[in-house]
Amino acid sequence: MTNVEPLVESMRHVVYYVIEPRPDAASRLSGLGDPDLADILLEPVLISSEEGGRSAWQPEDHALQVKLLYLSRIREYLPFTSDEDARKWLGTDHVSGAAFDQWWTVRTPVLEGSDRELLEFLKPLKEKFCRPATVWLMNGHSGQ
Repeated sequence: MTNVEPLVESMRHVVYYVIEPRPDAASRLSGLGDPDLADILLEPVLISSEEGGRSAWQPEDHALQVKLLYLSRIREYLPFTSDEDARKWLGTDHVSGAAFDQWWTVRTPVLEGSDRELLEFLKPLKEKFCRPATVWLMNGHSGQ
């Protein structure tokens, strides 16, 4: 019998989740008296998750995990540490998929590629770039 653990590990991959506020979240959270906190909660967030390998989890299971992790994280902010304040801001003190879905959405964007992978598309067009982009392309793509 062979050791399949390295194979299973190699099947793992990173999935990115974008969390964005629903339209109702802006009016609700902005009207509660702390604009700085509202800005934080209304900012889109990117969360990565290592998935795959030997698991019976489906995509919706991973999405629920991300939702629960996000809600757990914001419950650490001072206005949410008490159940009463969480109910004031979020309408509930529960950490659940339903509580998340009331105020935010989660989606998995398609990763187009890394900057290095997409570089091949730039090379034929280098004559069309402004000076900083041309210098960047010619000097090893350091971004400087």
